[in-house]
Amino acid sequence: MTLDLSVNPAVTNNISASICSGDSLFVGGAYQSAAGDYVDSYSSASGCDSLVTTTLTISPVITNSVSASICSGDSLLLGGAYQSAAGNYVDSFSSASGCDSLVTTTLTISPVITNSVSASICSGDSLFVGGAYQSAAGNYVDSLLTASGCDSLVNTPLTISPLIATSVSASICSGDSLFVGGAYQSAAGNYVDS
Repeated sequence: MTLDLSVNPAVTNNISASICSGDSLFVGGAYQSAAGDYVDSYSSASGCDSLVTTTLTISPVITNSVSASICSGDSLLLGGAYQSAAGNYVDSFSSASGCDSLVTTTLTISPVITNSVSASICSGDSLFVGGAYQSAAGNYVDSLLTASGCDSLVNTPLTISPLIATSVSASICSGDSLFVGGAYQSAAGNYVDS
């Protein structure tokens, strides 16, 4: 009796798989979360072993840090909501590999700068404050921009100094003169010195 023995070869396949950092994949008989080569053994149609080698790679989470600054009273969409307070806010996006891409934004708030400058003018004069020439006493506010582009408010309390008028009577003898009105006067009349 002659036995004709044939040996069927083992079927082998190599595949690649990629997961995101923090995820896992069932290969090599267990859930794997580390990069490497994992072998699974199956039965082929002929009853022989069929080996599948999976090369597992891990796609990292991409993290970026950025800075942003807004003016006091403004807000910026960060961390899924409009933020108006200084702090660190994280936004999650999908990278090209489908994994998380995290952006941490450090938000700073530039304050409104306020200054107060007192000014005084004489009655009848005017001063450019509050966007126009002013001749009445009061508080006037000018809004300017700081180097960061935020508001800078200048409050100017304006006071008016009144004219002081004093009347003085003088008399001289005929032939004499008196220095009034900017010159020596020898004729009767009203003279004003400022």
